[in-house]
Amino acid sequence: MGRRAFKRIILAVCLAAALMGGWLVWRGLDSIPRVDVNFITDQWDAEIWLDGRRLCQPDGQPWLTPCTVTGVSAETHVVVLKRQGLEDLVLGQIDFGSTREVVAHWPGRDGQSRAGTR
Repeated sequence: MGRRAFKRIILAVCLAAALMGGWLVWRGLDSIPRVDVNFITDQWDAEIWLDGRRLCQPDGQPWLTPCTVTGVSAETHVVVLKRQGLEDLVLGQIDFGSTREVVAHWPGRDGQSRAGTR
């Protein structure tokens, strides 16, 4: 085998290794697990917002409570519930790595809102 053929083989091996490494890095970027989360509110038909974005179903319609949202990334998100005619209910940061249910109530006569997670 000549020197030129040897260089081509080395180049091919390096290129293959770089492509494989790039694929592994790309694959690792989406390694955060996805979970299903139940959202329950005392005022039904509230929109669910995570990190400033409204959650929508595959058909583009917003998820409305009560519902089970599929495919939520299992990490911490800022959760806000919005319902027409009511002030936004800011629940704050919730870790969906350990939480599978969010139960929330808009303020009552006492002015206190309540939220619980499981």
